[in-house]
Amino acid sequence: MTNRFIKFFSSMKFVVILLLLFASSIGYATFIENDFGTDSAKSLIYNTWWFEVLLIILGFSLILNMIKHKVFRKEKLSILTFHLSFILILIGAGITRYTGYEGMMQINKGETKNTFISDDVFLQIKVHDKINQYSLDKKIYLSGITKKFSHTPILKNLFSNYFIVSNSKLKQDFSIYYSDFKTNVEDNFSEEISGLTLSSSSITDKKGTDLSVDEFIHKNILFGEEVIFKGVKFTVNNKKDSSVNFMIKKNKVTCIANYDISVSTMPVTSDPIIFIKGTEFEIKKMSLLTINGNRYMFGDFTYNKDSISNSISNNMDNSGNNPERTIDELTLEVKVDNKIKTINLRGRKGIPPSSTNFQLEDLHFTLTYGPKYYTLPFNVKLDSAQVKRYPGSNNPSSYASQVTVIDGDNTFPYKIFMNNILNYRGFRFYQSNIDTETKSPQWTGLSVNHDWWGTFISYIGYSLMFLGMIAGFFLKKTRFNYLSKQFNKISKSTLIILFSFLFSSSFAQSNDNYLDSIEKYKINKHHSNDFERLLIQHDGRIKPMSTFSSEIIRKISRSENIHNQTPSQVLLGIICYPEIWSHVPLIKVQNKEILKELKSENKLVAFKALLDNDNMYLYYDETSSAFNKAESDRSKKEKELLKLWERINIFYSLKSTQLENSLLTI
Repeated sequence: MTNRFIKFFSSMKFVVILLLLFASSIGYATFIENDFGTDSAKSLIYNTWWFEVLLIILGFSLILNMIKHKVFRKEKLSILTFHLSFILILIGAGITRYTGYEGMMQINKGETKNTFISDDVFLQIKVHDKINQYSLDKKIYLSGITKKFSHTPILKNLFSNYFIVSNSKLKQDFSIYYSDFKTNVEDNFSEEISGLTLSSSSITDKKGTDLSVDEFIHKNILFGEEVIFKGVKFTVNNKKDSSVNFMIKKNKVTCIANYDISVSTMPVTSDPIIFIKGTEFEIKKMSLLTINGNRYMFGDFTYNKDSISNSISNNMDNSGNNPERTIDELTLEVKVDNKIKTINLRGRKGIPPSSTNFQLEDLHFTLTYGPKYYTLPFNVKLDSAQVKRYPGSNNPSSYASQVTVIDGDNTFPYKIFMNNILNYRGFRFYQSNIDTETKSPQWTGLSVNHDWWGTFISYIGYSLMFLGMIAGFFLKKTRFNYLSKQFNKISKSTLIILFSFLFSSSFAQSNDNYLDSIEKYKINKHHSNDFERLLIQHDGRIKPMSTFSSEIIRKISRSENIHNQTPSQVLLGIICYPEIWSHVPLIKVQNKEILKELKSENKLVAFKALLDNDNMYLYYDETSSAFNKAESDRSKKEKELLKLWERINIFYSLKSTQLENSLLTI
């Protein structure tokens, strides 16, 4: 039995099925994330129990395969290393899932802070009976599209984060049930008739004197109520003896009473109509009723103004690409003994949470939905926020935060900027966003991550994977070594024909127009060699122009070999013939969405292709919006636009006759 079990779980067919399920799941999650936001993908795929079980079984199957194929041998070192790397990556991911957390810390200039708001969303529960207290912080992942599966029990359990919280250690038992979840809610108000309003003068006037409004007393009579008003009993939709009974149905009011009633319509233009007791009659607004010598006026209906929340969009994208993003509403059913209360909680990722307090039976509840605050074991003070801008523009080229870490007697300064992370006591601080609206920035935004063990183990896994790949190249009896021997058996003539076909295809796709232009105005090799020997001061050090040219062209194109010219030739060509090089595909674009919009099949695009007919930068508004977002909130397209912005500014500074005005006029 055990052998069958091991054979099944270690079989190649079973592993292939697992990998197909895994690939399908993350593929489906990618589409969900694109249409409905990252939180929806987490709720339906990444943070579901079945996806975790899938990864656990996959890891277990890898271990069984290692035992089955006896990879714990010297000649199997590359395979062993590769398998161990996947297992360690899975373990690291699990540690991150259950112990790691991250969030955002916004600090004002001169402020000292030791708290930050979480990136995840929690349901925080506090219940007490004046003696004992129960508290729980439950991390939850919800999506507006889970209601599609709410009526199918199997799918409901697979794809949605429905939950129940209960406790029996307080004075009374209680349970909290998930009921509903709406994203991007807006309030609509509906008015339903709940009764009517009667008014009566505090003065009895037999002559029908017109009394001012200020002299009237008003009474609201609701459905089912009995109200005694100046010695007369009134009811609404609750017929009683010895009463004046009003019946409201579809905005129509009828009256039947055990009294003779005189009715006049305001303003009085005719004699009143007298209805004897027991007669049912209709009355209208602003009708004056005289009963037992007292006058009453039916002024208007009373209304219940109920607020109804509707979801206007299921997209939970918080990056700023979702203009309809507002706030979410979580509906819970709270049950104490046999009494149930419906509670609506509002909140979402990225904004401070708000609490709802109420009492049900003998228990006092405080419920909160939204992010929560974490406390650091030390303080961080912002000394200054620094923004460098492109010359002639307000758009930032880079930014940094000069902070001071205060941990008891241990105090030290640190400068946080891109690729320079503050790593202290298991917390990692990244520069995320900053105040770009003012000339002198007044605040900075730091992304905070606490996941030392998960990160450490995952990095070990990645390192082993890299070593396994290298070992596969050099060790004998590996798959790579076997394929190399097979490749050597292919005749040289076959290789020549194959490569000739590839080269001919690539040359056939070249653009003769711009190649002819830049070839015609190509900088002489002798001049470029002299140019390369020049020494310049750049970034605080002396370097030859050849090094500078290489750095600049690689920043623009991510490559040095541009149309068979050296970086120095390209640099001089841009400076000397800017109009020609403006039409040459030179600027690297790696985002497929941008390339599709530019209708470019090549990852290199021309400077002119990024401008409209008025020489305005095509993506100016999107780039400006991306600058003002946190790093974690930027989409892939926005991250690429920021890189593209830097590249076109570098190109423009080269082609511009005045380098100090090194930006597009936009």
